[in-house]
Amino acid sequence: AIPTLNLSGGRAGASRGSDGRLNWQDLLGPARNVRVPGPKEAPENETRPWRVGIENLGLEKIGLAYTDHTLSPPLDFRIGSLDSHFRLDLPSGAEAARAAAKNMKLSIGKISIAPVSDSAAPLATLNTLSMNGGDLDTATRTVAFQNVALSGGGLSLARGAEGPVGMLRLLMPPVMESAADSKEGSQPPNAPDATASAASGAAPWKYRIGSFELK
Repeated sequence: AIPTLNLSGGRAGASRGSDGRLNWQDLLGPARNVRVPGPKEAPENETRPWRVGIENLGLEKIGLAYTDHTLSPPLDFRIGSLDSHFRLDLPSGAEAARAAAKNMKLSIGKISIAPVSDSAAPLATLNTLSMNGGDLDTATRTVAFQNVALSGGGLSLARGAEGPVGMLRLLMPPVMESAADSKEGSQPPNAPDATASAASGAAPWKYRIGSFELK
């Protein structure tokens, strides 16, 4: 276990092309044919899997940027500053797919969503998003926060002659958007399948918020 780990002052960014690929995928290069060895018998003295735990993981003044060209129009998502403190548990071996974060405190500042254009006005801005008393568990697929507060900012919603545009189109549920497009005699090429989650057999994520504030 690691008592304390702090990461301060940095920036991370990612971009998704119109073909759906993330630019980070290019760092890995083309996939190669790798021969996978056959199963091996577990030795009698096999050790227990590793478990990594960080009692206090701190993130301070981290900037994030994401551009998505699969959206219409393509959008830029920006976070000016992210601060967070939580306990992290990462097991290995058979439980490698599970990760848990406890006692999460999250503060995000200067959030913006804008079209990919130097002259375009932001569709949405938010001065501060704070979340306290949070727990996340990927095994049970649950996310819970005792308190969530939003402060400052603005939102621009518009509907054109052919339907919702900008932020309003982004906020529309996929089923409603598909229905609107079908009335116009067209179907979006990358429309998500509403039954995909059910067909995969995975349990849906559950979210719980104790109190919600708008300031």
